[in-house]
Amino acid sequence: MPSFKNFPHTVNGVGVDVHVLRQGYNGAANLLLHGYAGVTDDSDIQEFTRIASTLPDATNILLRWDAGSLVRPGIDGVRQRLAETPFPATRPADLAVSLLSGAISAMADAFEVSKENADRLSFAFGHLLDLALQGQRVEALTIIGHSLGGRIILQAAANHSLEDFPLRDFVVMGAAAPWPDSLFPVLRRTNVRLINLYSPADKLLSLDTAEGPCVGRHGLPVRGENLLDIPCNGYGHTDYWPNLDELAQLVGFAGYEPLVADPAIFSRIPMRRLQALYFHRHPSARTPLRERALRRASRLLAKLARQTGKRA
Repeated sequence: MPSFKNFPHTVNGVGVDVHVLRQGYNGAANLLLHGYAGVTDDSDIQEFTRIASTLPDATNILLRWDAGSLVRPGIDGVRQRLAETPFPATRPADLAVSLLSGAISAMADAFEVSKENADRLSFAFGHLLDLALQGQRVEALTIIGHSLGGRIILQAAANHSLEDFPLRDFVVMGAAAPWPDSLFPVLRRTNVRLINLYSPADKLLSLDTAEGPCVGRHGLPVRGENLLDIPCNGYGHTDYWPNLDELAQLVGFAGYEPLVADPAIFSRIPMRRLQALYFHRHPSARTPLRERALRRASRLLAKLARQTGKRA
């Protein structure tokens, strides 16, 4: 078994790894695709395993792909700025701004590489599904992607018929992608839906200005019988995975019948409030999946800044 950092498979030049989170025997399968820096250590795998355990009986598979790291580019960007900084002539406040901008710039560059990898995978999506489902008896397949994982799904749906797969739903959550200018051949099948979960409050997606409006922030620009546009009002970018089970129940995917009969309700009531109404939980009781990584990155950057200040 290779170490966690290695990807034992390569699809169109991108490293991938398959984790069967739970084995079901009813013919249903859910394939989960993470986004940028979505799986960086074993604790993330454990969190996805916990998420999968809350869904109805099915085979749940996490497809880990080489999406980069959230922390490493930020540290490298700080180190680069440190090497370029004339310490005696730099004020502490200016140094802090420089370190922060260096971290943000490096992470933005790394994100562009991750987008390229996502696009590469979307062009070889049939091969990707063959790899993920190898040996699994599947009669109904739901593919769920967050952020750049949603980008992979959207572009794959736009460019492939995927007739050899028993597709039920494509679910994209906070998708870091514009609406593809294509015919969506797979969506001509009446039994296949595209479900877009998006949030205007997603500030992270607003930082990506290289393309048209992200469907993860603004919704779908078109309407159709098999297109379901669900606003998750009040959601931040990392709120989708921890709430996947309740979202699936409310909207109706991954084996659930919808609890909300009229989708127009989603545009009128914030998603947190709907969850509280249906599941009797406090709306702010959830911890975002990537919050630990963000705190860790913040601590590391602060530590480097303090060390630099002492040397100055």
